Amino acid sequence: PPPPPPPSKIAVADPTVADSSVAGLISALTTHSIIAVVCLVLFSLLRKRFPLVYYPRKALVGVDPSVRAVSPKSDAELFGSNPFAWVVRVLRTPSTQLLDTVGLDALMYLQLFKVGAIFFAIAS
Repeated sequence: PPPPPPPSKIAVADPTVADSSVAGLISALTTHSIIAVVCLVLFSLLRKRFPLVYYPRKALVGVDPSVRAVSPKSDAELFGSNPFAWVVRVLRTPSTQLLDTVGLDALMYLQLFKVGAIFFAIAS
């Protein structure tokens, strides 16, 4: 009978592959974090400058009977001087109040982000 083939060499994990994977992950996290912060800052600045775009239901109060009046307080009274205080307020506001204030489409959008944040927090 012919001699058995020589044993195959066992491949050792290449450490440079693991290093490049970690570097890629850090690079992606950094890039996405910067984009998220820029979008958050832009939203916080633009929502005050263009209220009809970011608060369209306020313009419909008194015109459309299905739109209920929102809080008469100004942004300064609701959020203080912190431009990002709205994030905590949105997360703590009950869904029924958000439905009355921002409408069903915006409520579903906010719920999608909440569920996504919870899912990815658990998954990571």
